[in-house]
Amino acid sequence: MNNSIKALIPSRIRRVARSILEEMKTAQPKVATPWDVLYGAYKRIGIMNYENDEVSGELAFTKTILPILVSGPRPVAFDVGANVGDYSKLLLEVLPRAQIHAFEPSAETYNKLTGRLSTPRVTSVMKGLSSVPGKASFFDYSDRASAHASLHGSVLSELHHAAAVRSFEVALTTLDQYCDEQGIPGIDFIKIDTEGNELEVLRGGQKRIECGLLPLIQFEFNEMNVVSRSFLRDFYQLLKSYEFFRLMPSGLLPLGSYSPRHEIFAFQNILAVRKASYSSEVMRPFLVSALREPPVTNNR
Repeated sequence: MNNSIKALIPSRIRRVARSILEEMKTAQPKVATPWDVLYGAYKRIGIMNYENDEVSGELAFTKTILPILVSGPRPVAFDVGANVGDYSKLLLEVLPRAQIHAFEPSAETYNKLTGRLSTPRVTSVMKGLSSVPGKASFFDYSDRASAHASLHGSVLSELHHAAAVRSFEVALTTLDQYCDEQGIPGIDFIKIDTEGNELEVLRGGQKRIECGLLPLIQFEFNEMNVVSRSFLRDFYQLLKSYEFFRLMPSGLLPLGSYSPRHEIFAFQNILAVRKASYSSEVMRPFLVSALREPPVTNNR
C-alpha cells in the first residue's frame, strides 16, 4: 500500500483489514497435488489405511469374519511378531476356544508380552520365525524397544530414519519345526507382522502349506518388502492354491489372479485363503468393492 494512502487510514482499521485478508487467504481451498490424488485412490482400495485397526479393516475382519471362518472346537492360532500382545488379546476375545501361540524374539518386549497374557490359552515363545532355524541379528532403536524391530536393519535406518540403531542376537525357528516339536498338526489361522520378513516365515511352513494344514493366512505387505526384496508375486507363487484378498474397513476386497499392478509397496493387510478349505460360496458374504470415498479416520 502506498505510504501516503496508508497514513490516511487509522491503524486500527488497517489491523482489521489485514486480519480479514489473512482469513480469506487461509480459507482458500487447497489445490490437490498428484500425490493427494494417488493417496486418496490408494485408501479407497485398502492401502495406506494405517491410522488404526478400524480404517485398516483388521478390527472388522478379526471380530466379524474370523470367528465364522475359524469355528472348530479347539482351533490353533499363531500371532507371529506379537510385540506386547495386543492382537493376541483380541484373539482371546473373538476365538474363545482357541489355543494361541505368540512369537516375539526380543527379550525386552517378550517380558511385556508375558506380563499381559498370563493365561494357559496363550503359549508365548521367545523366538522369531523364518525360513531356517538358528540365530540372527535383530535390530531396533538404540534407546527403546519398539514395534518396528526387524531382522532387517534398513527398516529402522532408512524407512523410519532412526538416528541410531542397535542390534542383538535372537533365536529363530520355523513354522514346520515348531509345529513338529509341539505336536501341532495344523494351524487354523496365522497372522504375520514381522516388518519385512513375512515371506520367509511362510517359507518355513512350506510342508504344512503343501499339505493343506495352513488354510488362513493374514500378513502385512508394505514398504518393508522393498528392504527384504520380496514381491507380492513371491507370495502368489508360494501360495498357489490360495485366493488373495485385501482387508477393507467393512470386508474383503478380492485381488484375483496375480498382476504386476498389485506390487504397491505401501501399508496393506492381505488375507490368503486356501481354496479347498473355503469355497467361493463361503467367502461371498464377506466381499466388498472399492470405496467411493476414502475411509473416515477416527484416531483413538
